[in-house]
Amino acid sequence: MSEGAARPVVCFGEILWDSLRDQLGEELLQRLKAWGMDISGVSVHPTKHTGMARVTVVEGSPRFEIVEDVAWDWIELQPTALEQARNSAAVVFGSLAQHSKYNRQQLADLLNHCSSAFKVFDVNLRSPYDSTERVWSLAKRADLIKLNDQELGRLMNESVRPADMAATVRHFAERAGVPKVCLTAGATGAGLSEISFALQYDAAIFFATTEINVVTNPQDL
Repeated sequence: MSEGAARPVVCFGEILWDSLRDQLGEELLQRLKAWGMDISGVSVHPTKHTGMARVTVVEGSPRFEIVEDVAWDWIELQPTALEQARNSAAVVFGSLAQHSKYNRQQLADLLNHCSSAFKVFDVNLRSPYDSTERVWSLAKRADLIKLNDQELGRLMNESVRPADMAATVRHFAERAGVPKVCLTAGATGAGLSEISFALQYDAAIFFATTEINVVTNPQDL
């Protein structure tokens, strides 16, 4: 990589459709290309279907049925992805794809190739892939964790009220050993918390406004 060139952001996880028709793998790739994304590291399984989550809406809330044994259950690290990982500014990974032992090993290999990258962990607890134990294990590898208020309640085994969110996030961050937590809470808003591990609460901005600052350079986090 030439001096001054932008460092890539590597993402490990599923690409799937929410309850649409089959044979959409090629369309996903075309959309990624149209968005200007490098698809050289995308794993394409030769025999498995593209992942899909069938969605039904019950009383205004979506319910997901995730189709099993599809391509995203068998994510194979491409040589290009490993090469990019060595120079990456950030790596983004989620909990949903980690239900398979194969993917957990692949993610471990990826993270070992990018020890200096900023690591973002996206929690996604969707039944039946909602192991809280696995989330706590993956949290140890993260620099920033993103989750919603319901997931926070599940992980902390308590009901989270808006007035208590900042304090609950602090306790979560201290337990997880992660310095930054991004919490979303639907119409209530979103916030970013930063924790000092001298057990001093440095900063937390929650829900005074629904606006959040957008960070385009991971090194600014």
